[in-house]
This record gives sequence, structure tokens and C-alpha cells, in this order.
Amino acid sequence: MRLPRLQNPTSSSGKSVSSTTQAVRVAPQTSAMPRNYVARAAQHAMCSSRPGRPLQTQAQVKAKESLGSTRRFVDTPLSEGLKAAIPFETMSEIQAATLDAVLSGQDVLAQAKTGTGKTLAFLVPAVERLRNLKPSPPDQQISVLIISPTRELAAQIANECQPLLAGTSLGVQCVVGGTNIRTEVNKLRNQRCDVLVATPGRLKDHLTNNNLGKQFGRLQFFILDEADRLLDMGFKPDIDQILRSLPERSSVPRQSMLFSATIPPEVLKVKNAVLLPQHAHISTLKAEDINAHLHVPQTFVIAHLHDHLAALLEIINQDIADHGPSSKPMVFFPTARATGLGAEVLKCCLKGKMPVFELHSRINQNIRTKTAKQFKDCQKGVLVTSDVSGRGVDYPNVTTVVQVGLPMTAEDYVHRLGRTARGGATGKGIIILAPFEEGFLNQGQMRTMPLKPHPSLALDHAETHAALDQIDQKEKDQAYQAWLGYYKGRMKLCGFSPERLVQVANDYVREGLRYQSELMPGLLAKTVGMMGLKGVPGLRIVKPEVRETGHRGFSRSDNTSSQVSHNAANGISREVSELGPIPSSRNQGSRGAGRGARGSERGSGGRRSGRGGGWGRPENARGSWE
Repeated sequence: MRLPRLQNPTSSSGKSVSSTTQAVRVAPQTSAMPRNYVARAAQHAMCSSRPGRPLQTQAQVKAKESLGSTRRFVDTPLSEGLKAAIPFETMSEIQAATLDAVLSGQDVLAQAKTGTGKTLAFLVPAVERLRNLKPSPPDQQISVLIISPTRELAAQIANECQPLLAGTSLGVQCVVGGTNIRTEVNKLRNQRCDVLVATPGRLKDHLTNNNLGKQFGRLQFFILDEADRLLDMGFKPDIDQILRSLPERSSVPRQSMLFSATIPPEVLKVKNAVLLPQHAHISTLKAEDINAHLHVPQTFVIAHLHDHLAALLEIINQDIADHGPSSKPMVFFPTARATGLGAEVLKCCLKGKMPVFELHSRINQNIRTKTAKQFKDCQKGVLVTSDVSGRGVDYPNVTTVVQVGLPMTAEDYVHRLGRTARGGATGKGIIILAPFEEGFLNQGQMRTMPLKPHPSLALDHAETHAALDQIDQKEKDQAYQAWLGYYKGRMKLCGFSPERLVQVANDYVREGLRYQSELMPGLLAKTVGMMGLKGVPGLRIVKPEVRETGHRGFSRSDNTSSQVSHNAANGISREVSELGPIPSSRNQGSRGAGRGARGSERGSGGRRSGRGGGWGRPENARGSWE
């Protein structure tokens, strides 16, 4: 029998607890009670390379060495100049395992868990080859091409490459979406680019529109990093086009490396196109590495939507109490709009306690790069982010990962969780769900997770309410639209009818976000129609605004509504991230073809975006929501 919902918490005197201070309780789990029967909570209860940047902190070096091999870089046949540029004494396991094969000229398929030095495993031998080329490559020729799935990871690779080139005339450049494509073109034409790190969409743009292919005439190395993720994000057609743009290996011999944590069938197909049949397959994965997430302590909180921010604040305060000056949690929200709003609340509530960093796809790429570095380098701070930080980038010493709201899949849950307990460090994961999201815990891979009910939380809404009251109504409008869009794609899991979806969304914006206007946030009729919610009671339909020019158009929030409508029409239900131009409704599921004014790219967790925030094919070929 399913346990009944807990009623309003009461004080020892029998009186109800005040509306601003309530306790979220979860009944203890017993061996006779399956997890899906646990009691629920009380009903009211975010690219440039900088020379000389250290590759890792001392703490990371020690952690990496503890998990690494005993082989020393000084004992390898690498050139003395490169040895001097490497800031480690010993090699990590994947570096030691792959170095000889790569230096011998073999193609390599390498498997290793994240946070084990994979980047240097391919950078070191590639740079060694460059240093030994006689004569040096011409200025306009790219010798090493590295494909990365995300902007943040591409920037990280370029930054780690820069010190390895010290004492040479060699150069590294990074091309990713969200930056000015003309600036990239000028740098590619006028500065040395021996190593190019790129995301697939932006590289394809350069190949198609800027004749970049001619600079690959003497390509020596082709490297796919996180190949499983590249394919998971729907980049296979882009990779195929990039491969067709490279010179034939029969005429211009090159060496290829493919790094992937997993080898699903999709990776095998790409492997056959990228690697020679006689390639080396090297894996440093152990049985416990394959299911490393099963060893991270994990708890869940079931609380109503209007309690989520208060529960989050209490969890972060507990992390500060537990870790003091080393407290470093990461908080994931399902959409960029929710991320921005959550960050604003925490900035207000945690002022004077710890810095709050905000990272999502609606933030300028240069600011995102700076923010990511700040969080990496800080000892104490909280990163509030969307799925742009879900994979790939290594943030050291993350103490807790908190996931607020429904992840798209169990795989996304696992990858977010993987931001903590890296490189031998400890950490834990907490997920906060609403009662209607509880079914997620019993889906597929989630059933195997060692999730336990989180201990009781004493919620004080006063701080979060005060913070919410300071947030502009337009931000709440946008968060409301994004929430509708995201959960429109999760109606079946949540048990929603269209009417119930709208009712919960309206309660969320009123009670959860403290929306003050007498009217509900407005949506365009086109938005509502394309979301499949036409005629559903509770939605307020508004007309497009007329701009000062006299032309009919959309206000900023209306433009968001329009974007939401596009996503709804295409069955999209993930965070928008760097998604690009949305496919037309006549061609649903096709890939976007246009570019924004500043170029386009899938970024961390998504497809493409120009300056206006375009839309397109989503990560994992599903969809995204802002």
C-alpha cells in the first residue's frame, strides 16, 4: 500500500507551523518497502586561450596522481621542450596507456572515465608531432583538428594546449558558436593556427561559408573528443560533412584518435569512418568505473513546487555548514529561464555567505567562459546552471550536486551527478522533485540508483519570498513560458492532461514565483496553438505588440513566446542551450539551416543559437527549452 501524504507539519504544541517556516519530511525507508512507496514530502512543506595558465591546481594534480600510473613524463621519449611545458611529474593512467601507441603512429580508440587526464592524452602526442615537423607547417595550414561537443570543453582544451606550445611559433585557436564569426575568420586568416579546437556546428559554418577546407591540406591529426556525447547530441551529420571536407588519407596521411567513455553502436559507426581498421583499442575503465555513479551518495526530496527554492536554500546552507570555506555546490535547473531566476534568488539569499555564479545558454559566450573559470578557480561558491554544464567540463572539488526539477532522462541525471566525486574526491547528489515528478525515480536506469529519502528539511520561506519579490515580473513571465514548454513535453510522465498542465503552471507562477500581477502571464495565440493548448482554460492570450516604428512585431517576452511555440510544435522539451534555427513546422525534426547575426552553434547541451537565440535540433535528438 502506498503511504499517505504527510499532512501539514505541526509544532510540539499541536499547532500548525507558520506559513513561512515548515518542515519537509520523508518517511524512513524500510527493507520491506520498495522505494516507489516511500512517503512524500509534506504537501505544504554556464573561448579564448590564455598562455601560461596552469593546467590544474595542486589539489587536482595530487588527485590525478593518486589515480594515475607511476610512469613519469621525464622518462618518455618526448622532446625536452615539451617535457618542460607539462606541469605534472607522473602520467595519468590513460596518458600512460595511450602515449606509446599514438607516438608509434597508430590510430587509437581510447576509453577512460572523466577527470582522468584524457585531454593531455591526445594533446601531448599531437603537439610532439608538431614540434618535430621539419620544415614547420606553413602559416595558413592547420595540422591538428580537435572536435569537441561543447563550447566550454572546447575552450578548456584550447587553454590546456596553449602552455604546451611554449617556446615555439606554433599557435592554437578555438572556434565555437556564440562568438563573432567574423572575428574568428580574421584570426584564422591572419594568425597561426596549427591546432584548431572546434565545435561541429561552427566548424561546418566555416567550411561551408568561409572556405576553411583549404587550410586542412596538410592535416596531421584528427581527434574526436567525447565521441559518444557528440553523437548523443545529434552531430553525426555534421561530423560526416566535416570528414568529407578533409583531404583523403590516401593522399594526405593523417593519424586519428577517438576518445569516448562508452562505445554504443553509434560510436562504432563513426569509428569505422574515422579510424583505420588496424587501430589500437585502449581502455582504462574498470568494472567500478562503468557504474561509478552508483557509489555516490544520493538522496531525493519530494516537495511542492512552491517549496523548491526554500528547500534548495536549506540544502546549500547545510552544505556551507558541513564544508565551511570549501563548500562548492552545483545546482541544475531544467531550463535557462529557471536557472536565471534561481540564481537571482540565491544571490539575494546567500549575499555575504558565498559567491553565486550563473551559467546558461542565454549568457554571452565570453561571460560564460569567464564564469566557468571563476567557479573552477574558487574555493567556495555555488554554480547555478542548466545542462550546459551537465557534461565534459571538469569543475574541481564540487561538494554537492543539486538537481531542481525533472531531468530529461536518467542519463542526464547521471551526467549531472558526475560533476561531483571526481578524481578521487568525495561528493553527494540531491534531487528535488514535485509530487507529480516522482514517477521519474522509477524509470529505467533510475531504478538502479542508490537513492534514499533526504533527511528532514526545515523550510524558511521568508528569505526566498523576499528575494522573489525583488525579481522583475518579466523574468517570471519568461520562466512561466519556459516551464509550460518544458513540461508540455513531459505530460505523460507527470500524469498531466492539458488542463492540469496549465493549472499547475498557473499555481507555480503565483505561489512558487510570487507573481504579483492580477493577470496571468500572456502568451501569443500562435504560441498556444503550436503548443497544442488551444482552448485550454486558464491561459491568457495576448496580441503581438506594435513597435515604435509602427511595424507589427513581438516584444522581448513575445519573442520568447514565439520561440516556445516553435519548440512545442516540434515536440521539444529540453533546455534550449545553444540550439540554433528551429526547423519549420513543415519539416519537423529536420535540422536548422540558418544562422543568427553572430553565427551559430550547438553549445553545451544543445544545437545552435545566433544572437537572437535561435532554435534547432536538440541534444540527444530530442529537444530543448529555454
